[in-house]
Amino acid sequence: MLFHLTTSVPPWNSPFLDGLDACLAQHGSTPILLPWGYPLEGDGEHFTEQGFSKFSYDFAKELGERIRGPVLILSDSTIGYGGEQWVHDVERSLAHRGIHARVDAVNGSGFVARARFGEHFYARLRNRREDHVVFIGGWNDEHSGHSAHRACSSAIAALRRAS
Repeated sequence: MLFHLTTSVPPWNSPFLDGLDACLAQHGSTPILLPWGYPLEGDGEHFTEQGFSKFSYDFAKELGERIRGPVLILSDSTIGYGGEQWVHDVERSLAHRGIHARVDAVNGSGFVARARFGEHFYARLRNRREDHVVFIGGWNDEHSGHSAHRACSSAIAALRRAS
């Protein structure tokens, strides 16, 4: 099964992100809407430690109610900002709910963002072994020059090839 964290949420609402969320849903991805409002760093973009702790708990709770089996979580700095510690925190939170998770978090990445470095979601889906995939990202794609449909479709195509 395919899931995505809803991206067009305050303070990041935009027509591009609305389109990205809609495209993913049209391709069969189940949206996960969390109660945003987590404390952010001064840059207004990244969680504080406390904000991440609350995010990680809410994310694990939501995902734990929806799946069983191994999951690949492709993320941008939503998880990657805190380095390996945050990656392990998410994996541990899900393990407590009986879910084996592999978190692949690359700062600045997205559906097409960081493609020239081979770090976009499309490239990172190639070696997928897990039953489920969760996309956490899309914010970095907004100014990529690609449409939301193009950004979303590239990852969906890679996912279908890897299945």
